Amino acid sequence: MSSVPEHLWRFWTKDSMESLAEKFQLPYDISDQDWPWQVSDSTRLTEFIKSYKHDGLTDDEKFTLMDLILQSFEDLDSVEDLQENKRWLEINEILNQNIELHIYTVWYWADGYDFRISPLLTEILQRYKRKFMLIPKKIGSIEFLMTAVIDKTCIHTKNCSHKHNSKILGKAKWAAITKADTNGSCYLFMGYPNDELSDTLHDSIEDAKEQAEWEYEGISNNWQNT
Repeated sequence: MSSVPEHLWRFWTKDSMESLAEKFQLPYDISDQDWPWQVSDSTRLTEFIKSYKHDGLTDDEKFTLMDLILQSFEDLDSVEDLQENKRWLEINEILNQNIELHIYTVWYWADGYDFRISPLLTEILQRYKRKFMLIPKKIGSIEFLMTAVIDKTCIHTKNCSHKHNSKILGKAKWAAITKADTNGSCYLFMGYPNDELSDTLHDSIEDAKEQAEWEYEGISNNWQNT
């Protein structure tokens, strides 16, 4: 299942698929739900990339074409040396320069499924994940000192569970530690996919970080000050 946050969802349009099908003389049927993946062609990667860069495509066309391009890379006989591949370097640059347009695509390929090229997309995603993840800076009047994205590098240990309206919550999306009060105490908040929140009180910031690590092994590497 894709882990892309819902506020970033974007989808191919019928017009963009029809336009690209005509441009590249590709078969198209309105019933083809996964059209860019179905018509990918690793032998035409240079052509696809050149069109993306120089043909004055609309954003919808570029968005759709990028999935076609990534699937074409996925279809290569070997992806082991892609980091040194000239065409991949071009796509890497395009994705970094146009991350606002392609964040959904990058996130989907990096974090949702085990594609062969996923590690290369993960490198890009890690640069921008915090920017596009909606982590608040405070809850009410309580300000956060630091936050952490809970991504696939964080193992959900299930050492404890949290409830919201009697419902047991699953894996959180992010964690945050509040500024300490005069006694040194702070709260550890966690945010969940449906905007639920959990919180626990701790004697110190270090205690809160230890609790977070106990629940999500690896989260210690993700803390950043707000």
